[in-house]
Amino acid sequence: MTSENEELIRAEQRYLTHLTGNRLALAFPVHITLKGRFLADKNTVITTFKNTVTKILEKTKIEFPPLPKIIHISNAKYVNSQLSWLEVLPNTQGFYTLLYLHSTFEKEMNGLVVIDEVPEEHKNSNFCPHITLGWGVTLEVWEKYLADRKLNLNQSQIKYIALASYPQNWQLGESINLILKIPLKSSHI
Repeated sequence: MTSENEELIRAEQRYLTHLTGNRLALAFPVHITLKGRFLADKNTVITTFKNTVTKILEKTKIEFPPLPKIIHISNAKYVNSQLSWLEVLPNTQGFYTLLYLHSTFEKEMNGLVVIDEVPEEHKNSNFCPHITLGWGVTLEVWEKYLADRKLNLNQSQIKYIALASYPQNWQLGESINLILKIPLKSSHI
């Protein structure tokens, strides 16, 4: 995301954290997950990640015009009794860009995965790109949030693709580490 939009989202995450006491959203950079948490050999994953991003960018330049980097975002949503997020609006070009990236990473990484923590119902065509605002959100907290806040953000831009690593025996108080961050230039996606 652009740094301006990232800070707007981070402010909402901080406010929800204040209401819920659940700091999990703050342990992550503001992001949209393309491939969920899995266990695999780190060096092999890094190499595969680099090669996959290179293939995506090369294919995009050669086979079809650059895919849009702009994503359109919903209003804040109360997803269930634990989660609030901003959803990337379906049936938009940015949504299809993220779906393409998701399916590519799923296909390329699946052979490396020792343990996959993402349930099957959230993969492939059931992928729902979103930006998490907070966990531990009850209906009461959600109503207070809506009464107090009005996030004015309807779109953002994809700025980079990153590979993240969870610390071993990850605890909620620890942050995620970005191992590799590949910026997307205007000639790319």
